[in-house]
Amino acid sequence: MTKPEAEVFVHPVDLTHFRDYCTVVPYPICLQNIERRLHNDFYRRKEAVTWDLDLLARNAGLYNEADSDIVKFAQIIANLGKRLVDGEPPGERSGPKRKIEVATSHSFYVDDNSLFEVEPKPKRTRNGTH
Repeated sequence: MTKPEAEVFVHPVDLTHFRDYCTVVPYPICLQNIERRLHNDFYRRKEAVTWDLDLLARNAGLYNEADSDIVKFAQIIANLGKRLVDGEPPGERSGPKRKIEVATSHSFYVDDNSLFEVEPKPKRTRNGTH
């Protein structure tokens, strides 16, 4: 996953900056760990991979506020990862979409279980118009 919203989930949480993380999150996981496990044939079933992807999203929800951008990103990344595990091309659209606005320069289009393409938000001028 090369999308910029995935960057925060690539490496383990830096415990020097988030000292209480391990007291809140009992089983930390990151995309790097999942990738290593895939390369080392750690997973015996694809449900184990999806469990780790769900764990990534659950951990984000445990440590952060439920409506925060990072929790939204974690869920999007978990859903995209599960879609890839299931062999679905990430660009295919399978149902009605809705737009998720987050405090970044992009908008995300999702359905109930997948990420659609990311599009840049229009730039605003000083008077608040496009």
